[in-house]
Amino acid sequence: MGHLGSRDKDGDGVCDAIDPNNGGWMSIPNVNLGDLIRIYTVPGDFVNLIGITADNMGTQPANYVIWDGHNYDSQACTTHTSYIVTVNKGEPFQRWLNGGDPSNTPVFTGINYTNGNLSWNLDKSFAYVRCFIYDASNNLIARPIWDKLYAAHYPQSLDMDFLPSGQTYTARFFGWCPDGGKSQTVNYSFTHQCVHCGDADGSGTVDISDAVYLIAYIFSGGPAPGDCGYPQGLGDANGDGGFDISDAVYLIGYIFSGGTAPHCP
Repeated sequence: MGHLGSRDKDGDGVCDAIDPNNGGWMSIPNVNLGDLIRIYTVPGDFVNLIGITADNMGTQPANYVIWDGHNYDSQACTTHTSYIVTVNKGEPFQRWLNGGDPSNTPVFTGINYTNGNLSWNLDKSFAYVRCFIYDASNNLIARPIWDKLYAAHYPQSLDMDFLPSGQTYTARFFGWCPDGGKSQTVNYSFTHQCVHCGDADGSGTVDISDAVYLIAYIFSGGPAPGDCGYPQGLGDANGDGGFDISDAVYLIGYIFSGGTAPHCP
């Protein structure tokens, strides 16, 4: 779409968007993953093609994508002009290209970490959001959001159980709009604690299958469960920092004998 780049002019550690004051923007509603959006001038000249992905599709209040007002060779189109839009070559409809407004600045509020989830709000304006996770030594270790489109005024959250437990991290948020407005970079520090221990097979629940999974790993060369450094298979049921037969015994005691629920280091 001709609006992503790698500049960091203000030195805040977050790359800026190219063309920060481009031609304008258009919201195209009722799209779904895999759709192909075609944009034409009213005389019928081709302008742009947008493939709908999980990153460029907004999901609230209805699925939509933002066109940033560029044509196929990255030149800005004329604002306050009507264009023809088709979804998967279906029935064409008309939409207007809104004028750019750099004052339409997104704002991050309500950033909070609770029970393994990092929650946040995007206020004032829709935006493409970037989130970076840094460790205590300021090393970039994850990029859970990269230019994913979000609507304003809807609470969002991220599951942090892909991070090793018991360590302190900094989440860095940044948002930008196709019409030029961009947020301040917001940093938020938190100490991650795993909250899904004992789920060795990564099914989302703790049950006898997790004990079976651990036993298969220990005695039969089955796939290894994870710890809080992995997105699935949190096998450390007894919180001793590893996983072995004692975790399977712990799970069996919890499931069948009313033992203590699995907990994390």
